[in-house]
Amino acid sequence: MFLVSGQAVPSVEGGAIVACAVDRAAVERILAEDPFVVAGVAKYTVTTIEPGRVHPALAGSLQVSGSRVRG
Repeated sequence: MFLVSGQAVPSVEGGAIVACAVDRAAVERILAEDPFVVAGVAKYTVTTIEPGRVHPALAGSLQVSGSRVRG
């Protein structure tokens, strides 16, 4: 379900995780169990997006229709 994750540059700004094919409640449950969250040293903000344009390499993973695929 997690497609990519990593630190922001500069890393003091945190990082990002891109997830797909899972509902928001499930993502929030997973993140609540993250050891860093449990220890109180990290927090997450969940933002849902609707892909407008998607690279062909990601179209299948994101289950995006052909009209949104742009190379």
